[in-house]
This record gives sequence, C-alpha cells and structure tokens, in this order.
Amino acid sequence: MNNLIIDKLNAKLDITPFELKQIFKSFKNNSGNKSEIKSFFDALNKKGPTTAEFSGIVLCLAEGVDINSPFKIGKSAIENIVLDENFKFFDISFVVDIISSCCGLSVFRCKFDDELKKLRSFDSLNHFGLNEINLTSEINKNFKKTNFFYVKIPSCSRGYDNVYETAKKHKRNSIIPNALKLINPFGVTNQTIGVCSKEDAQRYAECALLLGNKNTVSFCHDDSMPLVSPEGDTYICEAWRNKIFSYTLSSDVLGIKQSPLSDIMCENINESCEIILDVLKNKSKVAQKNTVILNSALSLYISKCTPSLSEGIKLATKVIEDGSALKKFNQIKRAYKKYIF
Repeated sequence: MNNLIIDKLNAKLDITPFELKQIFKSFKNNSGNKSEIKSFFDALNKKGPTTAEFSGIVLCLAEGVDINSPFKIGKSAIENIVLDENFKFFDISFVVDIISSCCGLSVFRCKFDDELKKLRSFDSLNHFGLNEINLTSEINKNFKKTNFFYVKIPSCSRGYDNVYETAKKHKRNSIIPNALKLINPFGVTNQTIGVCSKEDAQRYAECALLLGNKNTVSFCHDDSMPLVSPEGDTYICEAWRNKIFSYTLSSDVLGIKQSPLSDIMCENINESCEIILDVLKNKSKVAQKNTVILNSALSLYISKCTPSLSEGIKLATKVIEDGSALKKFNQIKRAYKKYIF
C-alpha cells in the first residue's frame, strides 16, 4: 500500500485523505521503516504538498501531542509564527509577542523538539533567561498575569519517533518542521504566520481554515520574506469567518515612512537582542521601531484587540513610547526567573 502511495506522489499525483491516514498509520509506533518514510517525504516535497495534504499531516502529528493542563484559553490569545527564520533580521516576532502581551493578549510559544523546532525566537528567549516551562496548574497561576506562555510540550513525537528521526537527518525537507509549528496544541484562535511567498501565504491561510482556525493572517514581503516590511509591499491573506481576503499593504499608506531593509539587519543573536532592548527602551533606529510597530499592528488587528491596522499602529506606538512594553518585558523576566524549575 505504501509503495503505491509513494509511486503516486512520484508521478506528481495528489493523494487522498484516506491514503494519507493509511500511510501515517503505518508510520505510527515505529512500524514504518526509515527508508520508506524518507521516500514518502521526498516524493511529497518534490511534488509539493497540497493544502489538504499538509493540513492532514498537521492533524496526524497532533495525535502525538499530550497536554495535561486545566488552563483555559479565551478569545484574546495570539500565536505569532514565522515559518522561515533564516533571514538576518533582528528577532521581530519576539518583540511583537512582548507588545501583544502588553496590550492584554495571551501570547503562546510552544516548544516541541529541540532539533526540529530550534527557532531564533527560542535563542532570544534563552538569551534573556526565559527558559521554557512545563505547564501545570501551579505554574498557570504564577504566569497568568504575564500573558506570556513559553511552554515545553512533552510527548510531541509519541508514536512517530521514526518520522521525527528521519526528518532530523533530512533537514532540507521543511514539511515536518512547518507542520509542527502549526499544530496549535492549545487551540489558540488567532494566529499570524510569516511565510516566504505569495503562494505560501494563500496556502497557509487555506490550511488554517481546514484546521478549524478561522481567524488567521499569513503574510510575506515582496514574495520573499516573512515579515510586514518597512520597505516595499507586503502581501497579506486574511482567513476570517470561512473566507480568505487577500490584499497588498504598504507602510506609507498607514502613515509610516518607508525604510530600507538594511536598517533592520543584524549579524548574530547578541546584536539582535541589543536591538530588541533598544526598541523596548524607545532608543532604536526609526526603521527598527517602525518594523516592530507594523508587525505588532497586524497581531493586534487579527486578534480583534484593535478594530483596524491603523489603530493597531497607534496602540503599538503608545506602549513603546510610554514605557509599557519595557515594563511588561521586565515583568516577564522576573516571573520566568523566579519560577524556573
């Protein structure tokens, strides 16, 4: 059966949801051999997964997630995801998380597997001493007031050890790492997803709808970079109420002067964290601050914290300039350093 499915993919034919479930069922509990698993993902990657195929993989992998927490997530929660972090910009999404939590949103960052999901944002968190926590009833009380949850998820690979091990050895295949990022174990209803092409922006917006997440926005700058950019145009796909709305956004339309991308670049994690602190202290370059404001505005808007992007820009600007964002950052640092186990 598996060979037939792999042959079908090699012939550039899409597979059905039933076939996908069958092959993952054979992979589960390590019953699938590693060469067969590699052949499957190589063929799927070469063909290019459809939205339905990718969504199906996310759902299959989600079966391996084991969460035992009484924590209830309300509507005012956000998960900001970047699907490709290979660009040499400072860690914009980390500052966006701080500003989002400062504005009353519960922010979630879920860490699964160190090898597969080693993101730059985790480097930023660890640089500032924010180690991931295991979510328990006791910890919930301590961290709830911060609105910032950097959570270690146990047993993500339960039953799929061979799939994960194979993915680690073949990192050029991005299907598994990106599927992990979209598992959304806490069921956060608001998501922003930075991608690297207009095609991906459309695909992941459609994927969000198939996964039942009806309030998601995916975006890319100039068909190449996963951010709302201070230079040029940003393509946005907004999934809302079972529909997808696509449009192009330019910073100057929102009243923010355009700046070159070179102004937000950095060489390493230390320089990135220096820029993060400068932004929070309202001492950064204009382009660095504006980039954070633009991306934060999208997060605040999609989560319905503000009624429009323009209002999101005003709110994000306010919390940086009045010191609220820096105060929130220091509150989060105190909480995580106090309750590290």
